[in-house]
Amino acid sequence: MPYKLSGREVYIVLSAIYEKYYYIADQLINYNENFPINTLEYWKSAGYVSRDVTPDYFAYFDRSGRRHPFNLFIFGRFHSAIEKGGNNFDEILESSVYAPLLKPNISAMQTAEMNMKNYLSALGGDDLLNHHYTILNMLLSYHRHDLHPIVTITGTYDPRKAVDNYQALASEFYHRLGPGQDWQSIAHFLVYDTKRQGEGTDILFKYGNIQVYKLPLGTACAGCKSLYIESEKPKLYYISDLLNSGPQSITQRVEEESTTIPTCGPSHLWCGCSGPFPLTKMEWWFDESPPNAI
Repeated sequence: MPYKLSGREVYIVLSAIYEKYYYIADQLINYNENFPINTLEYWKSAGYVSRDVTPDYFAYFDRSGRRHPFNLFIFGRFHSAIEKGGNNFDEILESSVYAPLLKPNISAMQTAEMNMKNYLSALGGDDLLNHHYTILNMLLSYHRHDLHPIVTITGTYDPRKAVDNYQALASEFYHRLGPGQDWQSIAHFLVYDTKRQGEGTDILFKYGNIQVYKLPLGTACAGCKSLYIESEKPKLYYISDLLNSGPQSITQRVEEESTTIPTCGPSHLWCGCSGPFPLTKMEWWFDESPPNAI
């Protein structure tokens, strides 16, 4: 049986996470978020927390003093700790505060928050939208490197090791949410679109609106080769153009086998193009041709 946290212990764990990670939590505020009451009810029925715990325990106050129903980063960290479990309160507290946080891509997490409804609507419609907060929290935990598998298979999973690839994330989706979806393609698109969009945002913040390029695989589809290669050399785009086209083209990129829209993320399901890469002007193929417009 899992150790059941009392209301007071829940408050202590949340306060400890607030204290240690407020600098990340404040970057992930979504003013339209709603508390996932179904998750709390599941924790109660599963014996993770006592029945007296209410959504008010999870209220988050940003530095301006504004109250939010909860904070996805704080909630996700708490979620990971109690589902990982422990023999006593001290083990759960330690897990919630000191579990590895290995350079999470904050921009990728923000991309996930802002676009999750569009992702799920395109990838699976209402069936996926019903699991909006569960999938979002799992994806955020994935990017934080603190999503641990709930199903262990001898020789395959180490429960102490965080999920670190889209195949393992797909397995977690299946075991937590059940069959009925192509979890492999869903996980692949969610992971790589948020990751690439996040990397593109970081490029924009660090270097400004510079020119970038992407590199299709040798086995890439004709559409991707047309988007990113011209005369056997990579096409150049401004990073802001690729970033702006990403959220606007989610549905088209999911539904069409080969899209005509260049973006930081996958141009279609199972797209394997790499990048975006900042142009250094030291590339062997570089010339002074103007960047391509979108």
